[in-house]
Amino acid sequence: MDSQNKNRTEIYRKDRSAENLFEIMNKALISTEKEFIEGFDVPIHPVIFIVGAQRSGTTLLMQLMTQYFALSYPNNFIARYWDVPFVGAMLYKSLSKDIVVEKPNLNSDLGYTQGIEGPHEFGYFWRKWLPWESWEEKNDSQMDYTVFKKQLAAWESINNTPIIFKNLIQVDFNILTIKEILPNAVFIFLERDLVYNVQSTYQSRLRLFGDDREWFGVKPPRFHEYQKLPVLEQIACQIIDTNHAIREQLDKGGDCDAVTVSYENLILNPKAELDRIGKKLHLELKDNVDCFEAEVTSGNSVKVDRAIFEKIEKICKKMKR
Repeated sequence: MDSQNKNRTEIYRKDRSAENLFEIMNKALISTEKEFIEGFDVPIHPVIFIVGAQRSGTTLLMQLMTQYFALSYPNNFIARYWDVPFVGAMLYKSLSKDIVVEKPNLNSDLGYTQGIEGPHEFGYFWRKWLPWESWEEKNDSQMDYTVFKKQLAAWESINNTPIIFKNLIQVDFNILTIKEILPNAVFIFLERDLVYNVQSTYQSRLRLFGDDREWFGVKPPRFHEYQKLPVLEQIACQIIDTNHAIREQLDKGGDCDAVTVSYENLILNPKAELDRIGKKLHLELKDNVDCFEAEVTSGNSVKVDRAIFEKIEKICKKMKR
């Protein structure tokens, strides 16, 4: 299911035996899920999507959103039920009453969060429903999204709250498609200073693959062209192109469908930014929200060799002109 899995460093490599077991389990539960969701139609609440380039702070924003607002979302437990999310969400709600769940935190590692309550990108689910790459001709004429909409409608009914997702790989370049399927979809677009966004992506390539030439993150429409560029230029183009494509799609949707957030403002005053998002999207606060602001720290500092950082600065300055 993951073509790059073999290239990952050992600590990030997926357990194929476990993956195969979960795949068998999902297939066995599909008919059960269909029975449960049959009486549902489309989501009543807006479906919320966080979009942006990789390493722009989207995982942090997802963690903050799910800790601050009353929202449903795919966590590390529900993510195992990618073909049957309603079943997964129902099981989670039932089991979570009887187990001690650790207090949510803002820790993550390359987008991977901790604990069963940690947000998950839900990649297998989104690859099923949006199975094409950004540079490929979209072929959704054979796609029937009836089950997809029923699944989301059933899922949100469990707690009667909006669902929020963060899956950059499949969603960033399919915003207009999602709007066609879910007219009530709304988007939170997060941007980060280009220099630090490039630095973080560069570090992530080394950490995940041990090779800075191995692609990490979203693949914009000109992905194949960018692969021929030197690494740091390649990453800068990847981020610039991704942000441009997101803006272009959101412009067609209108202001009512999107909120733009800067990583730097989010770090500087997380509560104010969350309140702004909540007001725009009409979200309800969670009961008994824990104080989290002390946990929010900036990742915008020099973390690579000074010569590499200066090269990143030079490339970004040139490309911003």
